[in-house]
Amino acid sequence: PPGWSAEDTFNSEQVPDEKCLTHFDRMVREQAKLFKPPTRGEAEMALHKYWRRKGLKEEVHLDRVVTASLEWWQQYHSSKRQASIPCLLSDMEARLRQLKTLLPRASVAKMLWKQPAMLQLDQHAAAYRIVALCALLPGVNVVRLVEKDPTFLLREDIVAVTDAGVCKLRRLLPQADVLKMVERHPSLLLRDVQAGLAKLRARMPGRDIELMVERNPVLVLKALQ
Repeated sequence: PPGWSAEDTFNSEQVPDEKCLTHFDRMVREQAKLFKPPTRGEAEMALHKYWRRKGLKEEVHLDRVVTASLEWWQQYHSSKRQASIPCLLSDMEARLRQLKTLLPRASVAKMLWKQPAMLQLDQHAAAYRIVALCALLPGVNVVRLVEKDPTFLLREDIVAVTDAGVCKLRRLLPQADVLKMVERHPSLLLRDVQAGLAKLRARMPGRDIELMVERNPVLVLKALQ
C-alpha cells in the first residue's frame, strides 16, 4: 500500500499456517535476521520476478497481484525483525500451498491473477461456501466453477445469491439444463439474466430467444455488456 516500508508494524497474530511451511521456509525465518529489511521498491521487484516465474506476464495483472501481495504480507507477516526478501518469498510460497490445500485441483496462481483478494481469503469461510455450493449445485464441479470465477469464494452472500440465481434461471429458461449452463458460465448466477433476455427480444423480435440462450448462454452475457 502507499507509504509501505520495512519499518511498518506487522500483525504477529495472523501468519501463514505453520503446517504449510517447509523445512526450508522455517530455515529462512530463522536466518532472516542476516538480511537487511527491504525497501518497498526492492520488495516490489522481488515479487514481480516471483509472479513472472509463476507464469504471469500481463503488466496490468502483474501490478495488481504485486500490490495485493505486499498488502497481504504487511498484514500477516510474523514480525518486522524478519522483514527480508527471502522471508517474503517463502511466505508467499506457504500461502499458495495453503490455498492449494483448500483447492487441490485448481490453478491457485491463475485464480490470484483474476482476484488478488484471494490472498486475504478466510479458509474456514471458503470451505463452508464450497460445501454449500456443492449442495446447491449437485453434479457440478464446484472447484472448477470457482476456478473460473473466484468471486464465488470471496462473496459473503454467495450461497444465498447462488440459490436465488438457480431458481430464477429455472423459471426464465424452463427447458434448459441450468446446472450444466452454470458450470460452463458461472457468471449467469451473478448477472441480471432477465434484463439480458429482454434486450435480446428487443433486438431480435419474433425469434425464440429462450431456445437460443439455452443453446448458447453467451448470448445473454454479451447482451448485458
